[in-house]
Amino acid sequence: SGLVGSEMCIRDSYKSERGEIRLIIDYFDDIGDIKTFIEQNNDGCQSQIRNYNVYYTTNNGTTVATWTSENKIYKIASDSLSSEEVLLFIKTFYGV
Repeated sequence: SGLVGSEMCIRDSYKSERGEIRLIIDYFDDIGDIKTFIEQNNDGCQSQIRNYNVYYTTNNGTTVATWTSENKIYKIASDSLSSEEVLLFIKTFYGV
């Protein structure tokens, strides 16, 4: 099954001492298929941050983390930060 198209997309970048973090937030009508897609397309790395299951992986030097909330899908990518640093950014993002 294919993924549904997004209604709106927000892109932002954050600078850290170690490098840039790209944050993409997509809004969808139905998050169910996307949540399943995220859960199935990761290398088994998962972290619980607040009430969110954050799935993350590092491929070819790029760390990517994804999670869903209501009708939004969040994706963070960084070419210079480790997965631990990206997870720390997400915790800071949510004030944890």
